Amino acid sequence: MDNAIKTIDKSQTYNGIVGQVPELDYLLRRNPLWQFIPWLSTKNALITKMALEEMSRRQPFDKDSAGLLRTGDGRRDLMASLIQGHLKDPERFGQGDVFAVAHGAM
Repeated sequence: MDNAIKTIDKSQTYNGIVGQVPELDYLLRRNPLWQFIPWLSTKNALITKMALEEMSRRQPFDKDSAGLLRTGDGRRDLMASLIQGHLKDPERFGQGDVFAVAHGAM
């Protein structure tokens, strides 16, 4: 996707600042007023969209007869490992956890 590396670099700068002054995060990114301004919604963030698209591309999460994750492309990558963890214990590691780790890894 366009500008993914640039977006990640900017988020690292932001995270470094709010790591030092956490209150800024509530004023900026976590501000509840942003829900009223759709183009500022975190749901529209590039990395969020990439993680959600990859998760939806691999759904439904399923295992084959050998108990291994079945994916259309046969890749064994981080997302496949996360989904495998979810399938092993969905109560302990939900789909939200799969998204959170995949999003954070990007």
